[in-house]
Amino acid sequence: MATSDSQKTDTAGTFAIEDLYNLLMVEIEPDLTTDMLPLLNEKYEGETAEDRKARSERYAEAFEEFAIRFDKAMAIWKEQILKLKEKAFGIARERTGKNDEQALSDIERSFDVS
Repeated sequence: MATSDSQKTDTAGTFAIEDLYNLLMVEIEPDLTTDMLPLLNEKYEGETAEDRKARSERYAEAFEEFAIRFDKAMAIWKEQILKLKEKAFGIARERTGKNDEQALSDIERSFDVS
């Protein structure tokens, strides 16, 4: 079902998930994007039972393909997030180490002055 912009931005998670769904699905089966779903009855009004069955099978295949692509996207993003996390922790460790060295140097100087 299509949502208005204000509904999409109610929560960042909802917005991102709907965008991801549409991004993947538009290449697989544009009929199944959230903007198109409300229009399908009108678009396919008067279609034959045979055509409806073929469309239903096409949609089922589209959802299977979507699941495959979604899993691949999640695996790639998870790998990228883990790399970013390691980089962030490395920078934090490096900065913490420098701060510790500075603190030790300050303590050493204070002993030298005393």
